Amino acid sequence: MEHEKLSMTEIPTTERAFGRKYKADDYARYYADKHETTVLRRLSNALERRMIRLALHRIQRRQGFHSVLDCPSGTGRFLPVLAGFNVSVIAMDTSAQMLHEGRQYHPLFDQQPVASAGSAFELPLADDVVDVVLCSRLVHHIPARQDRLRILHELARVARVGVVLSFFDATSLRAWRRNRKARRKGRPGGRHAISRSVCMEEAREAGLTSIGMNALFRFHTEITAAAFVL
Repeated sequence: MEHEKLSMTEIPTTERAFGRKYKADDYARYYADKHETTVLRRLSNALERRMIRLALHRIQRRQGFHSVLDCPSGTGRFLPVLAGFNVSVIAMDTSAQMLHEGRQYHPLFDQQPVASAGSAFELPLADDVVDVVLCSRLVHHIPARQDRLRILHELARVARVGVVLSFFDATSLRAWRRNRKARRKGRPGGRHAISRSVCMEEAREAGLTSIGMNALFRFHTEITAAAFVL
């Protein structure tokens, strides 16, 4: 699988304020552990991995795939899911320390993932270089439509078969509670939900076609995974 590999310490020039904490060395260890700290968090983590697995299966039923870009990969939370698909993987993130923490999952693969520094806003990869792109836990940090579109165009550019994108569903009870709390405090929150229709509309602008969505608990939890094909 050909790609332009960057140094682990080379951080792309595109910067976003929300990403600063994720680049801190001490935060990576905390982030790697936090999803296993309580029974409820372990359950939520298992359900979210299942949600991503179901979205990938949607694409697989349409067309098989053999390579995946996981961006942002973070500390590799979804690498165990990808290992079950017997694919080659590029694990990409702006944080070298996050990628280092994710190496704990590399032994799950017959062909270990390649860890590369890179940003979803400007992927350091050639066109059509992987079959599928997994982009989870990113766009809820992105309030501006033009920035989300920039990401979606990049995901579509490097993928040959499809894209799995997670987002926060604005029609969920959790999103409603979060917005109410933000209004009460008089300042915007750090997470931004969009409707399913907005997600599909923006994906269409990037050349992606929706083939279905999976949520942890529809209308209650925010996090939702959308599967798209080119």
